[in-house]
Amino acid sequence: MTESNDPIANLAFTELIITCQADGCLNLFQKSLDEPATDPVEKWSVKMAGLARDAGWGSDAMGKVLCPVHANPAKIVDDSGRK
Repeated sequence: MTESNDPIANLAFTELIITCQADGCLNLFQKSLDEPATDPVEKWSVKMAGLARDAGWGSDAMGKVLCPVHANPAKIVDDSGRK
């Protein structure tokens, strides 16, 4: 695979799993475990990246893959209803 502009697809292609790369975070995109990689892996990784993005995963300006908790921190609301 030639490196794409999508950090999530790149991670899926090289690691065969999508995990959060925020320091100390152990979150992973479960679907990337539930649906093992298939040939061509490039096609699978692009599919997984799309599904992960639909589930709220993203990446930062440096290309780190982030779970929904870290990709969208402004959208997290505590129990009091405050952001």
